[in-house]
Order: sequence, then structure tokens, then C-alpha cells
Amino acid sequence: MRENMSDEGTMWEKIGEKDGLVRVDRSTFADEIVKKQSGQEWKALVVLLILAIPLAIIGWMFIGGNGIFVTCGPDEFVIVQSPTGNVTVIDKAGIHFKGLGSYWVYPRRIDMRFGPTSATFNDGKVRGINTYALVQLPKNNVDRIELHIFMVGDQANIRRFTESAVINALKLTAPTMSSVDVMAAYKHTFVELVEGQLRQGLYKYHQIETDDGFKTEVIRDENDIPVVGAEPVFAQYFLEIIQFSIVSMQTPAEEIEAMRRENIARNMVIKAELEASVAKAEAEAAMFKVHMEAQRDAAIAEIEADKAEHEAETDPAKKEILLLKHIKKNEQRVREAEAAVVRATKLAEAKKPEAEMLD
Repeated sequence: MRENMSDEGTMWEKIGEKDGLVRVDRSTFADEIVKKQSGQEWKALVVLLILAIPLAIIGWMFIGGNGIFVTCGPDEFVIVQSPTGNVTVIDKAGIHFKGLGSYWVYPRRIDMRFGPTSATFNDGKVRGINTYALVQLPKNNVDRIELHIFMVGDQANIRRFTESAVINALKLTAPTMSSVDVMAAYKHTFVELVEGQLRQGLYKYHQIETDDGFKTEVIRDENDIPVVGAEPVFAQYFLEIIQFSIVSMQTPAEEIEAMRRENIARNMVIKAELEASVAKAEAEAAMFKVHMEAQRDAAIAEIEADKAEHEAETDPAKKEILLLKHIKKNEQRVREAEAAVVRATKLAEAKKPEAEMLD
């Protein structure tokens, strides 16, 4: 006979007795335990889901997907477009609620470096010009939205636009000066002309005829101020050039090679001229040396003659005076001749190192 019994809350089932012993169906007891554990696990799972769902939503709001908050730095502004198409600007640093809209973060200023840009100067030389520009983005929120629309939300378009404007100004200004002037004394003037066109608009130019041909110049008014021929492109997009400079100018490799060959050829000509000058000096020195040696020999011969004349003189007093006079005169002539020979030899030797320096 089967009978349900309970002992201190534990379920078990009595299935019969034999010889005073109680028989228990243990499988039924294990099933009850499993059922209890399963119920507890389901409860824990439900609680976990209740906690996890809000946490997941909060995480998605801050970092997942597009988020509903956006961070604006002190040197930035943010363009926000709502799902309905409404566009607003966030201009205050901090974390801001934006809902489900899209957003674009813009810096207030952009540093840009361009180059090298090839430009041809009025001496026919081509130079690669590396430039730097600091661009101020709009300060007015309406203008910021207009800029955002013009650039279709892509900051790279601002860079492309600025580079195009810089290239145009460089290429228009380069023919007004020579490459040597720009790289030397007039670099500041060149930078002023380029920067002025970026700020005010492209200037008007004309060509004038000079003794060296035609020359390009900026048209100026009666106050010597350049005449603007086109509206400044930066103002059209509410941008402003804060700073502009030329970082460096590069000479094309083929021109450097041509200059190197020209220098070699010029040095060879100079060397040949020096060698010819040395040879000429040596020849002149040799001729001068022969001439002075001849004068020296003549002086020595004259001394010998004076000695003979002295020996033939009978008056002792006159004889002594005559001897001293002739000796001093001819000794001086010998010294002068020998000094001239030494000078000529040194002059020829001094010209040799000048030619050797070009080897």
C-alpha cells in the first residue's frame, strides 16, 4: 500500500513495509529536489534580466550605436541634426543630450600644412613652396550651420577648399618676383601679397614692358593699395585666415643637377685661367730672372773694371775715393737684382695653390 508522508518538510513516499522495515521510493524524492532547484534558477534568471536590460539601455545611450549624449570640448563646437531634420549647434563644453540625432564635431580653428606647390617666377625658375595656414571657423551658429551644409559635413572638404585657394594665390603672385628675390630679401613682401589675396580676394594683374621683356605686376590704386578683382572666397564660406606663412621653398632636383654641372664647368674654366696665369707668371719670372741676372753680371763686370781702374790710378787719395764710390754703387745694383729675382720666383710659386684648390 502506497502512502505519502512528511518528515520535517522533507517529502518522501512510503511504498510498503516488510519485517518492520519501511521502503522509500528515492527517485520520487530526487525529482522533487530538482524541481525546487529549477524553480530557483528561473527566478534568478528573471531577476538578472530585469537588472541587465536597463544597464544595457544606459550603456547604449552613452557609448553604444550613435548614443543619445555627445561630448563637446572647449576648442570645439558640435552640429546636431535630429531625426526630423532640425539642425542645432552645441557651443558649450561638456556632455549634452542630443537624443537619437546625428552629430558632427568641428574644431574652432584648423592648422593646415600644404606643399610643395610648384610655382613659376619671372626668372623662369620653378620652386616648390611649402606653406602653413591657420583657419578660423565661423563664430556665429547660423554661419556654422551654413558651412556644415556647404561642406556636406566633411571637414576634409574645408582642407581641400583652403589648399585650392592657397595654390591659386601662389601661382598668381609668383610671376611678380624672381625666385632669387623671394628666397632672399623680398620673401616678406611675397608672403604679404599671398596672404592679402587669401583675406581680401584675388588681386588684378597686368603686364608691363621693360628692357628685359614683359613683367607681371599687381595693379594698384592711387594710394598704392592692390586692386581686388574677385570676392574673397573664404568670406563666402564664413572662414577666416588667422595666420599664413611660407615654411620653405624647394628647388627641383633637375635644376639642382643643372646647377651642379654648371658649377663644375665654371670651376674648370677658372682653373684653366689660373693655370694659364701661373704659366704666364712663371715665364715672366724666368725672363725677369734672366734679365736681372744679366744686370747682376754686368754690375760684377763693372766692379772688376772699377778695380782695374783703381789699380791704375796713381794718386792715392783719388784712388781710395774712386774705389769706395764704385763698390757702393755696384753692390746696391747687385742687391736690387737679386731681390727682384727672389720676388719673381715667389710670385710664380704663390699662384700654384690657387689652381690646385680647384682640383
